[in-house]
This record gives sequence, structure tokens and C-alpha cells, in this order.
Amino acid sequence: MRASMLNVVSWTAIVASLVAGCWGQSTQGGIVGTVRDEKGATIVGAKVRVTSVSTGLVRDTATADNGVYRALALPAGSYIVAAESQGFAPMVTNEIEVGVDQVRTLDLTLHVSGRAETVTVEASAELTQTESSKLGEIIDNRTV
Repeated sequence: MRASMLNVVSWTAIVASLVAGCWGQSTQGGIVGTVRDEKGATIVGAKVRVTSVSTGLVRDTATADNGVYRALALPAGSYIVAAESQGFAPMVTNEIEVGVDQVRTLDLTLHVSGRAETVTVEASAELTQTESSKLGEIIDNRTV
């Protein structure tokens, strides 16, 4: 009886240690970094999209007040990282490998964009006399 009780306690301890070791394992990683402009200033509110090459999983995030973005809890694999912000040309970085329990740092630099803008004026301006500098006004007899 004593031997079987010792056997049960031993097996319980072995199983408990194996299960505890499994809980510490992770199959996920992440990508973090800072988005800056050409002069090194951080870009607040830049949109960052992380896309898995193999599964198509998409994670959208934006940079914080310090220009930092975080895309965590990503399954291990290869990713495409795209960043954009108003007034800057979009940037795409391919083949970023994320391993198990690995957080990769990917700092991005956005370049100023030469976007063409079209301004449409809907209202017309009042006509202005530009041929002479004479001022004139009609005064009726009651005003005089």
C-alpha cells in the first residue's frame, strides 16, 4: 500500500512539473519600433499595418505620442510591415521574420511626400474696378 501511494505521488509530481513547463511556452512573437521622419522627429498617429505573408493575418495599430508602435501576439512567421501618415509617402518593409518568443525591433523612416492637391473654388468674387483709381458714389438730394 505504501509503495503504491509513493508511486501515485511521484507520478503526480512528474505530471505537474511537465504541465507547469508547458504553460511557460509561447508560439507567438511581435514587432515593435519607432516611426520617424527624415530629420529624426517622431511621427505621432502614423498608421502601421502588419500582415502575415503565409496566413494573411492583419494587425493595424498607430504610433503613440512618442512615435512608438507595437504589434504583439503575432504567430511565428514572415510579415510585411507598412506605415503611412498624412504628408508622407507610404513605406513598406517585406520579409520581417518573427520567431517563437521573439520581439523584433523595426524602426521606420517616412519621407515627405510631394502630393498634388487640387483646390476648387465654388463661389465667384465680386467684380472690382481695376482700370482707374476714381471712387464714385451716387448721393441723392435727401442726403445732402
